[in-house]
Amino acid sequence: MTTPNLQTTDAVVQQQLATLEGRIEAMQRAGQTVLSISEMIENNFRAQCSQTYLTKMADWQDQYQRLGKDYSDLVEKLTAGHKMIDSAHDEAVHTAQSFMTLPPAAQDVVNTLNP
Repeated sequence: MTTPNLQTTDAVVQQQLATLEGRIEAMQRAGQTVLSISEMIENNFRAQCSQTYLTKMADWQDQYQRLGKDYSDLVEKLTAGHKMIDSAHDEAVHTAQSFMTLPPAAQDVVNTLNP
């Protein structure tokens, strides 16, 4: 009888987490660029269209920050889930190994029930 493998491939998980973190950093840079442009417009232009633009960009900025937070939450949850899966795997292996070292009488029961 084989023990199911509950472990996740660490290299794959780490690669995906690094990809997500890279995208979060790119989002932060893009958000900072938009903020800089908006500040420049606010400081140098006073037309109504500029105010409309700034209002829309502020709304976009809020939504973009929420999206960035959601990405960060996803990374945290994937990291925690990866650790939980590995922990569950280790615990399952330990439990399975403890059944392999049963006293002879208990092993006879296991063999009878699982021919």
